[in-house]
Amino acid sequence: KEMGRLNDSFVELAEPLCRHPYGNFVVQHLLEHGESHRGTQVLQRLLPTIAQLATHRTASHVVQKALTYAPDEDKRRIVAGLLRAAAPHSLVEVAASRYGSYVIEDLHGLRCGGAQALLDVIRR
Repeated sequence: KEMGRLNDSFVELAEPLCRHPYGNFVVQHLLEHGESHRGTQVLQRLLPTIAQLATHRTASHVVQKALTYAPDEDKRRIVAGLLRAAAPHSLVEVAASRYGSYVIEDLHGLRCGGAQALLDVIRR
């Protein structure tokens, strides 16, 4: 019961925790080892700023973890969020950034819908 409340707190704070040098590990752990509904809740918090997070030094690791462990539907939401992002965090700018380029590399292995379209946009 107390762990549930603690996890709820982590979900609510997921976005700022992603940017924290140590807090990002908590979010990564929730995505990898938590219940699937917790991961979806975390992603709902992160999606509005997913492109910004993909270019951040510590938050980019969280985005990569989500691309590895999230259900396919959540992966599609991440891809859609990256495709919709506008400057200064457009898809091309994410791909050209120091940390975002690793996120884009992880997209190459994805088999969810939209990943190929995203990679095609980058190649143009």
